[in-house]
Amino acid sequence: MRDIRELFPTDDPVRPDLLIGRSSDVQDLAKRLGAGTHMVLAGPRRTGKSTVALAALARAGSAGLYTAQVDLWDHEDMASLTRALAQSILANRGSVAKALERARESGRELRELLPRGVVATLRTHLGEDVELAWNTPSSSGRSELAGLGATIALAQRIAEKDDRRIVLFLDEFQDIATSSHRFGDPDLLGKQLRSQLQRSPLVSVLFAGSMEHLMRDLFGPARRALGQFGNFHELSPILPSEWEAGIAARYHELDVRPTEEAVAEIVTLGEGHPRTTMLIARETLTVTLSHREIGTIEIGDVRGGYELAMQADRLRHEDAVERLRSTAHAYPIAVRVARGRHPYSGTASSAARRALSMMERVGIAEHHGRGDWTIPEPLLRKYLAERP
Repeated sequence: MRDIRELFPTDDPVRPDLLIGRSSDVQDLAKRLGAGTHMVLAGPRRTGKSTVALAALARAGSAGLYTAQVDLWDHEDMASLTRALAQSILANRGSVAKALERARESGRELRELLPRGVVATLRTHLGEDVELAWNTPSSSGRSELAGLGATIALAQRIAEKDDRRIVLFLDEFQDIATSSHRFGDPDLLGKQLRSQLQRSPLVSVLFAGSMEHLMRDLFGPARRALGQFGNFHELSPILPSEWEAGIAARYHELDVRPTEEAVAEIVTLGEGHPRTTMLIARETLTVTLSHREIGTIEIGDVRGGYELAMQADRLRHEDAVERLRSTAHAYPIAVRVARGRHPYSGTASSAARRALSMMERVGIAEHHGRGDWTIPEPLLRKYLAERP
């Protein structure tokens, strides 16, 4: 029997074989990346973006393509980022893949665990790009950018040697444009990436980011280094029928038989938001187990699961309130938005814009058009709407 948190994940990407809906997104992304098109996937956190991206990457791998991935959130500087990306690229070769697994288990550097013969072969066949990618210095400057360029060149060289296209997945890519500039100057980085990728025809990149406005600013305007470089892909909504079939199938794996009304209520309360829907479904199972043997789930269990989901997210909600209170006017504006009211009411336009910009930046609010803002997470919206 599978683990409940594996079947109903809330804070990690869903495994490709457990994907609910969006099969057309996965197929389209994999097909276009395999054809050499760079793709951009932008959307709020916890809405299934990384899940779809990883499923597309897995599909590309099943079709015989090489794949590599890195999450910018996991790295504090360019040196760490390029080393991780280089290791993921090199792991497509069997001897390196085995050493990489040992490196992960031991916490040591990959190059320390590679047999000397393998290292010599890599240098002979792949050139100095291997060393540049591995040994990127931690200090800022052109040398770091050279390391990034060498890593992309390394991918191209492996693709040429093995006659296989390679697809790179760069998650949370908007972090190159954050105010900390921990990866260096974003314009220089963008120019380096574009320049090297234009010289690497066998390398396709899937850029993903959870701050849509930053991603659109990076890839939209022609004035930006990466402007109009990748094709944007909009995630399709998960249909209620797909949610219902997927949730029922997961319950059946646990030998639980939910009523149709119970599953429909979970989908209604989740409002199509992946994390919220999964959390309610999981907590509903907790309610069921607390007062009867595993067997059936009824609509009353779902309502209890919804309340447990609110309790489970209480610390997250309190943290969101603290963030809102740290910016002038943000808290009352968020409450107004949660209640479906106009965000600018009673607040100077300039102050309201600053507050809303902060809310969008941290993923609390979404902008849909002139004056049209929402709180996308249903549980957070309810929490804010009910506050005094």
